[in-house]
Amino acid sequence: MKTFRWMVLALALAALAAPAARAANPPPFNKLANADWEEENMYPWFKDGLGLAGAEGCCGQHMTFFWPSTHYDTHMCPSSALCGDAGDSWDGYIEPQGNYVALAQGVSGMIGGQKYRLSTWLSTWGMSGQLRWYAASGGTRFCPQTSVTFPSFASVACIVTPPSNPAGFNVHMAGNSGPGHWVVSDDWALTRQISPPYATWARWDIPMKYWARDYSSSADIAVAEWNAIVGKTLFVKAANEAEAVLIIDGIAGTDNLDFGSLGEGSDGKRYIQLNTWYLNQWGTNAKVSTISHELGHALKLDHVSTCQVMASGSDRYFYCGIWAPTPADADAVRAIYP
Repeated sequence: MKTFRWMVLALALAALAAPAARAANPPPFNKLANADWEEENMYPWFKDGLGLAGAEGCCGQHMTFFWPSTHYDTHMCPSSALCGDAGDSWDGYIEPQGNYVALAQGVSGMIGGQKYRLSTWLSTWGMSGQLRWYAASGGTRFCPQTSVTFPSFASVACIVTPPSNPAGFNVHMAGNSGPGHWVVSDDWALTRQISPPYATWARWDIPMKYWARDYSSSADIAVAEWNAIVGKTLFVKAANEAEAVLIIDGIAGTDNLDFGSLGEGSDGKRYIQLNTWYLNQWGTNAKVSTISHELGHALKLDHVSTCQVMASGSDRYFYCGIWAPTPADADAVRAIYP
């Protein structure tokens, strides 16, 4: 094992076979509990306001006492491509009914001045969906909003910097709209942002010579996709490991560690480390997606919140179906390597 000067948390993704409900895989180190609404209750989420709010309880239905039985079939998943199995419901839900209503979760242990990324997936009907966060010092702050109409969905995210005294901190989805209007959400995440070392690395000459100790065929596919979409040779396979500047290596991990990460070794080489706990269970496209994401970091690309290979978290593959770099990813590389 190489000694690393630093390691960046570069979340990759992958998906197993679609589970029975909108099975979420939020980023590791998520500070939110019950973030994918699979605990068969709302806790520790709570409702604030006079409208309706709900959470998935069982069997594809929202089974909290906020959820009237007449709504059981209102927001069922139309296709397995969107949320698991056709007939399953979405999860966290608000319906203002002409009042203000919020679905919120209090968060302890926040560090004042530290940056965090708050994100979720939203779908709406007749109103906008907006993320918000609150601290007693400074009150409510607003994140971006979306009006994407069900059954379409959108990732919404913002950077949160709590005040020096983050007492009473919570995150919430809230709104005020007329009867029959609603917002549904899933896969909430609140993760600490660590400054990525690759952002400060000097640009490496291309093509970069790479060597895959593990997952060689998937690495070759990922490299071919990057080279093809950018229209130039960004990576080339080294004749042997010694001449490579970028090493792709599988490491024994667990389910609470990152899917993949990028770091620089004491030997000056860069290392993509892949968590075998995940990758050994995944199909080829999921492996390629993970490696493609880390190769993007090797090219100095940072995370994005849209459906691109540089999106972080498992939704890149599960929701977006992205396993190779997109034209937007290619444009970002061309800006660095014209």
